[in-house]
Amino acid sequence: MVPLKKYILLILLTLCPFFGDLYGIFSFRGPHRVAVGPEIFFMQRNKKGGSKQRGFLYGGRFTYDRIRRSALYWGADAMYAVGKLDGHNSDSRILHSRKRDSEIEGRLGYTLKKNWGCDYYLIPFFGAGYFQGTNRFVDNSPMLYKITTNFPYITLGFLSRIDFCNSLGCGVNFKTKYSVGARGKITDDPDPLIDKSRFIVEDKFSYELDLPLYYNNCCFGKKVELAFVPFYRFRHYGGHENCPFDFIDTRFHIYGARLMFGIYF
Repeated sequence: MVPLKKYILLILLTLCPFFGDLYGIFSFRGPHRVAVGPEIFFMQRNKKGGSKQRGFLYGGRFTYDRIRRSALYWGADAMYAVGKLDGHNSDSRILHSRKRDSEIEGRLGYTLKKNWGCDYYLIPFFGAGYFQGTNRFVDNSPMLYKITTNFPYITLGFLSRIDFCNSLGCGVNFKTKYSVGARGKITDDPDPLIDKSRFIVEDKFSYELDLPLYYNNCCFGKKVELAFVPFYRFRHYGGHENCPFDFIDTRFHIYGARLMFGIYF
């Protein structure tokens, strides 16, 4: 019989040509990209039964991505935005509110990068995150309280990009999210029977589509990037029976854009 040590040595010699590839896949080497910038979007809030609101939110976003050819991808996002919504309820009474959204997300995937006369990559990924949204009704609204909705979620999607030359590129990014254990609460209501009420929100799918345009250049030996990113988001809070009142199915249509300033290292 061949000794066990010789078997191990034979296996190691067989795998040697692949060690370099494995190191590239699992190493922490870059390129890494960090980007930050302002974000503005128009939000339509439609509640089943006829209540509608709309308005603009303003905020910012921070992103980090590790994008290396034929290697693991990982990334993260953080977003915060505030604004005002106006509209009416199902009885046509005027509604005014202050809206705030915040979110943090992490992703893990794999970079499929090719050069077919121009650089191209596709990154399928999965991930998880946490979202919180508040809507505080103010002024002459028929109800004066703050409603907070929050949930962890799982996400699945892809990032893609094609560079036409050394400085210009574009892409398509898509993701779907599914909330897990969405909950909400009401605070600051003058009615003690309603104030501090908690409710369940039916978990639903949401969707996001980004259409980024990129401009790259070199500054002090580092690759820098300017990205203009139009986007659309669909967000869904499912209706659910609760006490002292039911949560009504609510859908958001969001149209916006952000301008991101990034650096590679």
